[in-house]
Amino acid sequence: MLSNLSNPFYPEFVLAAERAARKAGHFLMVCNTDDDAEIGRAYLNQIAGTLADGVLVMNTDIATNDLLAIGAAQALISLGRAIPDDVSVIGITDIQLANQVHPALTTVAINTTAIAELSIERLIRLIQQPARTPEMVLAPPPALVVRASTGVRRSRAR
Repeated sequence: MLSNLSNPFYPEFVLAAERAARKAGHFLMVCNTDDDAEIGRAYLNQIAGTLADGVLVMNTDIATNDLLAIGAAQALISLGRAIPDDVSVIGITDIQLANQVHPALTTVAINTTAIAELSIERLIRLIQQPARTPEMVLAPPPALVVRASTGVRRSRAR
């Protein structure tokens, strides 16, 4: 269940999760709540009446920073600030758009595929062993992707 499928993080996550589930002999159904808790409850009620083995819930909050950083960069440029000469901008998640905007956004890349695979693996493990206590899962380490939106700040004339 996704909070908002329009979030650029989710398509890559859903594709990787679907492949991981299929590889393990399961199927993945995607539900989009459009950030509406009532829709989420309705989906959960519907899912509860099916043969679904488990539910994986993803929240938008983990993947909005690149979009916010791109918006901040555009706002700064419209105010006459030069990026990265006057101010550096950095995001997180490394969505595809981050490399397509101008200036290209420096970001912290998150291994979406590995996170999706780990999520599905843990969900299947809990389905197969319901009495098992869920364990802490550490996501793969992020990586800094340096692009044009960061640099050494030039000194300002006084």
